Amino acid sequence: QGLPMSADVPVDKPVEGTMEETLQRLAQCVQDARYFEALQQYKSLARERQPDAAEVLCSGAVAMLAHRQGEEGFELGMLLMDHLRAADHEVSARSVRWVHAVSDALRGAEGMCRRHVKFLRAAVKWSCKGGAQGDEGLHLLLATGHDAAGELALALPHYARSGMDAVSAFVRALTSNSVGMTRDERELLALRAVFLCLNVGREDLAESLHACCCASTQPPMLDAEGVRGNFCRLMLTACRHRAPPLFLMLRSNYLKVHGAEPTLREAVERIGESYFNVAAPTVGSKRA
Repeated sequence: QGLPMSADVPVDKPVEGTMEETLQRLAQCVQDARYFEALQQYKSLARERQPDAAEVLCSGAVAMLAHRQGEEGFELGMLLMDHLRAADHEVSARSVRWVHAVSDALRGAEGMCRRHVKFLRAAVKWSCKGGAQGDEGLHLLLATGHDAAGELALALPHYARSGMDAVSAFVRALTSNSVGMTRDERELLALRAVFLCLNVGREDLAESLHACCCASTQPPMLDAEGVRGNFCRLMLTACRHRAPPLFLMLRSNYLKVHGAEPTLREAVERIGESYFNVAAPTVGSKRA
């Protein structure tokens, strides 16, 4: 599928030349504040030069955003994502760099926070095609975008799918959002975050996050010697060693910790199914 045709009035097509020369001319058009003309030429060039469309749209989005043309830059950025999806473009290092470049430009643009998150949602969805976990860097960007918008619940699944270099950002998000919480609320939040990492197969991130939550101070996110701290540590041990008996013992003995909190109970059930092939307990004919 090609890019959508514009219903706007026609403008002159870019002068023929090498792609580098053409993009330089279009950048100059933006520099000269001929924004409408530049926008239409970026779109026209992307339609006509499909093999180079991603580079064209990335270049245009970044140029527009650098000149405070937020809506135009966002439009070209979303066209980039449309093109990558429609062309079944490979999730390669090069294509991810284009996406990161537009994301960086949106992040630095005034008043574009919501637009930035919308762009990143499309980018993460594209990077997850084929059932993959998706690009770790894009997950982290989306997590921080949701967090900045006050949407921690939406941020957590993306922090859990980020790289190991995201641990400090993950902990900062938890601690900043726990201000004003009771000790119980704070520790339940830490437990949900660690178990969410386990749910998506990120044992390495779960281990590091647990250690950081226990080491955090004033006050700690998780008391390493407390009931929830021990529950978390032992669950990590059970997963690390693939020990079903230990998991079953923990699920039973710590029922008061996870049984009354729906999201935490669901996380424990998913750990049992994913790591130990253990079905959730049932009450009558229903899952507990």
